[in-house]
Amino acid sequence: MARYDDVQDDGVRALLEQATSEMRGGDPSAAVRACCDAFALLMDQHEGLFEENLPADEKIHHQQFPRFGVRLESVEGQPHFEFDREQFSMGEAITYLDFTTDTALKRQA
Repeated sequence: MARYDDVQDDGVRALLEQATSEMRGGDPSAAVRACCDAFALLMDQHEGLFEENLPADEKIHHQQFPRFGVRLESVEGQPHFEFDREQFSMGEAITYLDFTTDTALKRQA
């Protein structure tokens, strides 16, 4: 399993650490929001990452930003996270944390 402390970017790593702390503190909803913030930083830093994670029927969905109550959308060509609900489960938070950490590690060279 990928670990957030292997992420080289300080800002992304700090947000992933925050997400982990929120989960350990029993607040998976705050963890999901921290993961979204980290993913937003990654999209700012890596051209094409946003487009790669927009929904499309021909794409493999497990290789895209998770869709468990948060939708990554394009608003006037810019990334926007739309939250369908306020509360998230621990399992959902873990999924967002794992996906965002894996993405960060894949994008660093």
